[in-house]
Amino acid sequence: MDELRYTFVPDSHGQYERVARMIDFHLDTGLTDHIVFLGDTLNGPSSAKLISLIRSMGDLATTIVGNHEWVARNALSDSIDPMVQIWRDEIWPGYEEDTLQSYGIHPTGKWERDAKALREVMSERGDLVWLNSLEPYVTTKRHIGVHAGPEHNHPWVDQAAALDLLIGYDARLHDEPTPIFSGQLGRVQPVPEAVDERTFVTGHLHLVLSADERTANRKTCLASPLDKGADLFVLQTGYEEVEDRIYAHAT
Repeated sequence: MDELRYTFVPDSHGQYERVARMIDFHLDTGLTDHIVFLGDTLNGPSSAKLISLIRSMGDLATTIVGNHEWVARNALSDSIDPMVQIWRDEIWPGYEEDTLQSYGIHPTGKWERDAKALREVMSERGDLVWLNSLEPYVTTKRHIGVHAGPEHNHPWVDQAAALDLLIGYDARLHDEPTPIFSGQLGRVQPVPEAVDERTFVTGHLHLVLSADERTANRKTCLASPLDKGADLFVLQTGYEEVEDRIYAHAT
């Protein structure tokens, strides 16, 4: 039996106030022991403030990489690999303007200059070390948290091993791993038991669905368009004999 009860939180994109209220509810009511953020905390109105909140939780929280974190840390890399320039000039623009503003940086459209400014302020706050330390997935006895979802044609243990190899400082510059980036894998769809017997909990696709429509066999998809006023859906797990429950936190 898992010793902890988990709250899985999907893409929050700088929605500080909504996430803070959700955290207070789940902790104050004694529903949870640990909160897992499934990536894409960046690129929203209060990204810097949200990251500060998550970091302040210490061992109460785990955050994994979403595609926004993957892009940001590649664009902010100080590696000499020429791929950094591609991430910065071709992929990052349009991704992180809100993040820049949340750190008090006015976007100039000159992405190398913007990246340098953001790298400096995030480094001063300790946020850059945090960003670069994020793992690509999290596992418990009954759940696997990954941003988009698993591929269906080979076991998760092999996919996890491939992600572990990509997490290196330069290796990640050369790939956009499908379990983190793929829209297809982010859909509400059953995951074959041969992939893993556990339930995958994901974000990534911002779906307009009810709580009941967000589950399939071995898959729970939580992300919703928070910037359009949708509910914040989180998965609250119980102990082994208690069923999981999706909570919808309104604006």
